[in-house]
Amino acid sequence: MEQGSDYEYDVVLSFAGEDRDYVESVVKELDRQGVSAFYDQNEQSILWGKDLQPYFDKVYRVLARYCMVFISKHYSNKTWTRMELKFAKKRASQDEMKEYILPIRLDDTTISEIPDTIGYMKGATPPKDVAEIFVQKLNHDISAKNRSSGFTRTTLKKRIFLSFDYPSDNRLKDFIINQSKNNDSPFELLGCSIEQVTPQQNCKQVAEDQIKKADWVIVMVGPQTHSASGVLKEVEMARRNNIPIVQVIGYKDGNYAAVPNAGRLYRWNWDDLKKLLA
Repeated sequence: MEQGSDYEYDVVLSFAGEDRDYVESVVKELDRQGVSAFYDQNEQSILWGKDLQPYFDKVYRVLARYCMVFISKHYSNKTWTRMELKFAKKRASQDEMKEYILPIRLDDTTISEIPDTIGYMKGATPPKDVAEIFVQKLNHDISAKNRSSGFTRTTLKKRIFLSFDYPSDNRLKDFIINQSKNNDSPFELLGCSIEQVTPQQNCKQVAEDQIKKADWVIVMVGPQTHSASGVLKEVEMARRNNIPIVQVIGYKDGNYAAVPNAGRLYRWNWDDLKKLLA
């Protein structure tokens, strides 16, 4: 997401469960493009136990820059999808950017809330193309809105999950946090270390939810990282979800063992890390 944005997500998705296969393919392509999307399967730890109606009002009316609506015969008959669309329409009527709702027609179904005159994308469009076209629209919008301030977004920062041996190498986390704040940093920190969550939370589920949203998992390697149970679990999660991993030695001196199944071990170098995450 852009620097200085008030939005938590680049896009929220509204769809019927019967259309999930296509929608999930779009979500995966958006993730590869570095787009922050609200997708229910990636938000289970957040949604669990919430009163969903007021929360979805906030999600679909406030938290995102755009809303993709996947229209189908299934969508038109669902109570929850119509409720999401109602919240999105409220935002669209109040927002100076009238293009908030981006419809994708999966079949010939029409719904009264979205006029036929509104430009739409066909459901036969390959998910990769949907993601690429969305990024073009997103970059154009952000560039236009920030031109007066001299800021133009040309790339989207990679979202990383940081894995390290907690608490032994806690200071390595601080190194990454500080470097993520550099103006030329290619990444932003999404989450780190399953031991960092509160006791009331399911730490494994929280970690996996964060890893699923990440573009990369960075393993910061210290003396005992190769055998740290938390790190090994996070590497397993990354592999299971096809998230690429890079592991780097966090200290200048000493010999360190690579974490199993986490790929090649690199010496710490800021320029090299930027190239690896490019």
